[in-house]
Amino acid sequence: MFRFLQAKTTGNAIAFEASSMRRGRAVEPVLPVLDLYRQADDYLDAALLPKGMVVMCGEAGRPAAELSFLVQREQARLAIVEEEGLSTEWIAANASRIDFLVVDADYMGDVTDTVDFCLRVRRAAPELPMVLISSEVRGDDLTCERMMACDVTLKLPLTQSKLQTGIRTAFQNHAYFLNSRS
Repeated sequence: MFRFLQAKTTGNAIAFEASSMRRGRAVEPVLPVLDLYRQADDYLDAALLPKGMVVMCGEAGRPAAELSFLVQREQARLAIVEEEGLSTEWIAANASRIDFLVVDADYMGDVTDTVDFCLRVRRAAPELPMVLISSEVRGDDLTCERMMACDVTLKLPLTQSKLQTGIRTAFQNHAYFLNSRS
């Protein structure tokens, strides 16, 4: 079966009519393309950082620079804090004002220390989404497999596209994590 798309102007929108060569009759109705674009734009235009605050446990460097670029574009703030200066008490007290926490595993050093830190934060502030970044992982992990410690894991180096996808997925995975606890 072959399908042909024919553009038609309907008011100020362009619609496409899909027709089929099967038995010489049109099978599908006219679909407004702008509605599809509008739905995609609504998803992409939704505020990525609605609270306007991201905290990164790490140090200034390339990952922080990529994150900083995204945060500035979203007109939010980025706080880069060393592990010693980031207590779980402070995180718990401020979690409602933070969009998400980024943990730089390369900065943290030992894998055990990184996982322990993530688990402590998760216990202290379960409502706070967490993104783990590392050069030591095989690839990006956008699944809920590590949800007890973090919501997504991103392999370094970071790109703007990877960050946006990772953040959106972290919010979705975090909602699943919270739902699975109740």
